Amino acid sequence: AVKMLHEGQSYNPDKAAHEEAIYTAAAAEFERIAERERLYEKMKPITSELESKFEKEEVDKMDDITRQKVFRALTLNAGVETIRWCLVAGRGLDELAVGKEIKMKDEEGEEAAAASSSDSDSEAEGKGTSNKPTTNEKKTRAERNKEARRKALEDALARERRQKKIDKSVGAIGEIMKEFKQIDQQREQQRDYIAQQKLQSLESEKKGELTRPMKIGRNAFVEKPMDVVMTDDIKGSLRAAKVAGSVVQERIASVYRRGMLEAPPVASNVYDRRVRKAIRKQSNARKFKSPLMREGPILV
Repeated sequence: AVKMLHEGQSYNPDKAAHEEAIYTAAAAEFERIAERERLYEKMKPITSELESKFEKEEVDKMDDITRQKVFRALTLNAGVETIRWCLVAGRGLDELAVGKEIKMKDEEGEEAAAASSSDSDSEAEGKGTSNKPTTNEKKTRAERNKEARRKALEDALARERRQKKIDKSVGAIGEIMKEFKQIDQQREQQRDYIAQQKLQSLESEKKGELTRPMKIGRNAFVEKPMDVVMTDDIKGSLRAAKVAGSVVQERIASVYRRGMLEAPPVASNVYDRRVRKAIRKQSNARKFKSPLMREGPILV
């Protein structure tokens, strides 16, 4: 399972092959950065959404409760400038978080003036109008009979519509069977595709190429990025060539790649906490102590 290197990684590569190797390595690095960003968005969806709408300094000044309120306001289609005004003014954010509209300072004065004028107009109109009392009249027998006939007719029409739907569904058995056949064909194509992908994966593993992460135990093997010598470091001679990589590291990576040993853990905060917890648990473990020695040695 020796992995075949790209021809652009040679000590004296062709110009086109070397450029292709550089582009391949750059594309893999960009994909790694994008994957890290996607993981960050998945782990912290609220913070990532706020950072896409606001400046990072503004998001850092918010506490957890404020971030949740701002995120809720954004989901309810609140404007970014309106939210900024609420953060500066120190009010109105609670209303935005529950979907209510707020008026900023300039709009509040205009709204108050318009409200006072409308109140005065309504008072002037209210003086010339009088409230008419409403009376609850009883229905006559003819009206009750007419309403009963209308309700019976509606029930009959509803039963007729339901019966038409049943008759139509019975006549559509052929179309339903056709859809079932199409679903069976799609499932058969999926099974063939999966079997083909497994064969390609086995062929790639024989060549030393990983199509899926090799995982034994807790840790998964992560392929090392491609080592490519820059254009200025190409000397054209094996003696003057700049060495990139190591034979020992490549052999160790081959052992992990083939699944012969468990890959070492990646240094991260999660692994650091796990190790500290294990050490603390081991140090605090109870050790056997003889009952005769618990209260001090007995001198004879």
